[in-house]
Amino acid sequence: MQIFINESSSEIENGTRLFELRGKLKPAADLLLVNGHPASQDQSLKDGDRVVLIVRGEVPTEKELEGLLNARHTS
Repeated sequence: MQIFINESSSEIENGTRLFELRGKLKPAADLLLVNGHPASQDQSLKDGDRVVLIVRGEVPTEKELEGLLNARHTS
């Protein structure tokens, strides 16, 4: 299925869970957003979801920052 991870389109397996994705891509991420909302609990991801993985203190790329700002104004 197709989702967006830190504003980049990515293909992941059906049934992938949020914490599993974090473990594979950015284990140190301590702030997780799904479709513009903070996610503190694990959840199944769905086609079209927008996931942002953030490590506190790490500066997001310009593309990631733009996506974060857009998510907050359209959700």
